[in-house]
Amino acid sequence: MAWHYTRDANLGSGFNAPGLFFLPELEVSFLLDDDPLGYRRLGFAPVAVIPITTRFRFGWSIGALTLSVAARFSFMMASQQQLPYEGQAWNGGAEVGGRYTFLSGGPFQPFLSASGGILFWGLPLTVGSSANAERVNGAATVVARGGVGLSIRLVRWLYLDITGSVEWMSGNSLQTGSSVLSGDQIAIVPSLGLSHYISAR
Repeated sequence: MAWHYTRDANLGSGFNAPGLFFLPELEVSFLLDDDPLGYRRLGFAPVAVIPITTRFRFGWSIGALTLSVAARFSFMMASQQQLPYEGQAWNGGAEVGGRYTFLSGGPFQPFLSASGGILFWGLPLTVGSSANAERVNGAATVVARGGVGLSIRLVRWLYLDITGSVEWMSGNSLQTGSSVLSGDQIAIVPSLGLSHYISAR
């Protein structure tokens, strides 16, 4: 008699068992402030900017809960061609966060997420004369966000993540308490990401 061994599809879907995951994301932020960099306070016309952010998230999934750390970098796209500064405005930093997924193991998995972290700014502003010039390099501010999204299984180990978040950024430096931005900032942030569940082979 010949015995045949078959491998059943019981390897998990990424959320069914604990496992390491890697999530690169790309997002656009729509700030509610029309002058987040504070040109109005320097006597210039306000300048709206649209931050473009890349984020690289590493984490661990335990059932429906995921915990993660992330590195992020943003540069500021401006709404006008000429800005009264030289160099690129940017920020970079790190976050910690968590996500709770509903319908774990299914092909379509809605989730709630939250995170917080620190941003370090490079704002090489040069406006008018040296008396009015501001250069903010290395100032740190706090960032926090909450979001809802949908994770769509593409294959066993790869998911497309679509997220909409509300993000808050402090306008003041942690080091000195002085103003970095024109004030605290609120942004609406849509993002796309690809979750690679390393354990789901």
